[in-house]
Amino acid sequence: MCSDTRISYSGFSSDSGFKFDWAGKNMPAMIADNATRARELLSFYRTHLNSVPEDLFTDNDLRIPPQQYKRHRIEEYLQLRWGVSFTEYSAGVLSHLPEQEQFTILRDIAEMDLECQLIIVTTHGEMPRLFTVDSRGYVADSGCLAVIGSGSWLAHSTLAQRLYYPHLRLENALYEIYEAKKVSEREPSVGPGTQLVVIYPKTMSIRSVSAGKGQNVLQDMYWQYGPQILPMELVLPEDTIDPLESIKQPNATEDDFGSPEDGGS
Repeated sequence: MCSDTRISYSGFSSDSGFKFDWAGKNMPAMIADNATRARELLSFYRTHLNSVPEDLFTDNDLRIPPQQYKRHRIEEYLQLRWGVSFTEYSAGVLSHLPEQEQFTILRDIAEMDLECQLIIVTTHGEMPRLFTVDSRGYVADSGCLAVIGSGSWLAHSTLAQRLYYPHLRLENALYEIYEAKKVSEREPSVGPGTQLVVIYPKTMSIRSVSAGKGQNVLQDMYWQYGPQILPMELVLPEDTIDPLESIKQPNATEDDFGSPEDGGS
């Protein structure tokens, strides 16, 4: 599992955070977005999962805590904004309000999200599996590859380009994940710091790739194997671009096709 060190709170962020935690016994988790909200959601996970016997656990147990937390967020909103509980609101205590105000409450509740995302690792079954929890509370089985956060689109495309799969040698997997994180730094909200941990499912022991020697080796590999800087002025043969007769404009002449020097695109 790999992340940056940028932790976001209400109104500010810091590049000194640790984004790994536990959703339950033998269930490591990684957080993204608002760290406070993510820790709160994980506390709901721990409370629920600790009440479920291990032999009775199902994937559906991962979907219950986000639902509980959403209810908690709604309760919090109603109590702080209107001074009523969710039960009282459901009973119609605020029905005397103007229609526009009632619509505003419904809209606020409908648009309310969890303000965080999670990756949860489960070890039930033959192989560990990764589940994602998005900011709306939806839980998805991501198999062996899961990405979250603002830079996830860059990380996912990088891993896809590398044909990442679950049976890679550990050394190759570490590099490919590190490379995906470095590429995701193109997203402005992704911090430059890197945390990279290895989880051993049989013992549930967790080890960290050191920020010194270990990551320096990966950084050297990144300079060697990662995306390369292109020259500012690439040169192509003159016959690289040919006229496309099938979409030639009516009554067009050869001069109408233009060239790269003319600003052709």
